[in-house]
Amino acid sequence: MTPTPMPTPTPMPYGEDLLTKELSQLSFKDRNDYQDEIHSVKCLATDETPDLIQKSIDELQIEIDTKIPEYQKVAYLQSQRTVEGRSFVNSKKFRLRFLRFELFDIHKTAIRMLSWLDKALELFGSVALERPINISTDFSPHELKIFRKGYLQLLSVRATGTGRRIVCALPYDEEYYTSKQVIFKIFMYICWVIGNDIDTQRKGFIFIIMFDSSFYQIPHILGAGVLVPSTQWLPAVRISAMHICTPDTPFFRLRRSFLTMAIGSHNRARLKLHIGTSIELRYIIQVYGIPIEFIPITYTGKIKLLYVRQWLRIRNMIENQDELRHKMMAPELNSNTSTIINTNTIDTNTISSNDDSIVIVEAPYLNDILFKMGVSLTNHPGNNTLRNLIDSKVKQLHESYSDNPSQQQFPKKDIKKTLLFEIMDEIVHKYGGRFLYWHQDKTMSDVWWVLMQPNGNNGNDKKLILQKIEHLFRKSYLVQQQQHQKRIKTKHTMKQQQQQQLQSIQKTNTTAATDINSNCNISNDRRIINDPPVAATTSTTTVNQNGGTFLFHSLDGKNSTNCGNGNNNDNNTIMAITSSSPSRSSSSSECFGMNFFSSG
Repeated sequence: MTPTPMPTPTPMPYGEDLLTKELSQLSFKDRNDYQDEIHSVKCLATDETPDLIQKSIDELQIEIDTKIPEYQKVAYLQSQRTVEGRSFVNSKKFRLRFLRFELFDIHKTAIRMLSWLDKALELFGSVALERPINISTDFSPHELKIFRKGYLQLLSVRATGTGRRIVCALPYDEEYYTSKQVIFKIFMYICWVIGNDIDTQRKGFIFIIMFDSSFYQIPHILGAGVLVPSTQWLPAVRISAMHICTPDTPFFRLRRSFLTMAIGSHNRARLKLHIGTSIELRYIIQVYGIPIEFIPITYTGKIKLLYVRQWLRIRNMIENQDELRHKMMAPELNSNTSTIINTNTIDTNTISSNDDSIVIVEAPYLNDILFKMGVSLTNHPGNNTLRNLIDSKVKQLHESYSDNPSQQQFPKKDIKKTLLFEIMDEIVHKYGGRFLYWHQDKTMSDVWWVLMQPNGNNGNDKKLILQKIEHLFRKSYLVQQQQHQKRIKTKHTMKQQQQQQLQSIQKTNTTAATDINSNCNISNDRRIINDPPVAATTSTTTVNQNGGTFLFHSLDGKNSTNCGNGNNNDNNTIMAITSSSPSRSSSSSECFGMNFFSSG
């Protein structure tokens, strides 16, 4: 009989097979580190010290000058010909971006920085070698139109866990594939903007490429026009995790394989491939700490454009304010224009707007305290930290009081003020949090987060922060006061019940002791039986108990069952009673052969 042949296994696509082989070649530690970073539970950033930073910058300059050939640093050499270029490219701030990108590997950092300068020169021209990329001057109206279509969007929130920024790519129509140079410019600009944040420089960002079955499908080349080698994708911030989400169809399986090969080996170790429906893909990436409610695509495949257009308007306003600040800080201006915020005191994630007392925050950190109407931010990690801190302070305050419910009063003004200042200082210094509120400009329809400065010259921010904390403090105090009083009442009730129970037990014991003494007296009195004064007739009773017959007489001539060792309720007892009435001269009683005489 011919054996049934085994079914041929379905071959794995080449891209996925390549990914599997490269992961198997990694060491156990590296593979675990990459997986932890993908799941947003670990950061591979190097611990930085001033000595390490200065030493790395010096070694980087030596590496560029002596070990890199001139044909690989054309753009760098061009930047060194102008004062603006030297001040920009040779600055510590600029070079630290790429040192943190390559985790302070000097040779890789030199290659990365020089390649980025070459690409910036190709896309933006020589101005990109002298200053940061500017959206208002470095993009044409046509390119801005493509920018507003939302092919690449920066999410307004951070991933949970490590708090990384998230960039989402949505190639949903043909213009995405035919405008690859513009897409590269947009991608380079977004990466430069998020790199203004030191936290993002260290932790990197999450890159999501999401496809939907409704997206445009090029039948002949599968969109290969945009699938160029990874050397064309030169971000200024490293990609710590990459997710490619596609439907489970043959076209997108082949597309996924092409993308896997195109992103380069240095990115494949951080790559995750996901297949499924739109709902399934959201549940999958949610495991990696990505807030799926902010993904800029609906379940039906429609692109959300509200935030990207608002973000572009805010970036225009921010960059215009930068230019205005530089003009106002020029030496020829008089001292009356000294109302500009010192840029050295502004966090790299924030920038000032037209009002010099307002500092815009594009994406709050996870430990920031957010003040906004409604309950949409109730579960924000920073807000949870503030509530827990207030609850702990209120609990300590309640424990300092006595257990008397009548003494549970709201703390005095000086005590309350001291506690509020302690809470605010701990948030700032211990937890590293900032206070932000949701602001809407009078001249614009856009809204954004604004940094509150409790230590600034203007005391209004501190006053407003204390009012917000006081409201939460009072609410927590009243809740814990009710719970504390309830615990006290329960405690007193239990004590009273225990006392009543103890008194009842003592009373019961006293009554039992009295009954025992009374029973003892009765037993002693029953040892002497007094005969009646009249002559009693005697009855003779025969009791058959357990096979024995006993004869006893009663004094009154009646049947007596109080004497003897037998039990008259025993079912085995049979009584036979015979009566006789002989006269007796003396009062006596006989039971089981024992004679009992009455006294006196």
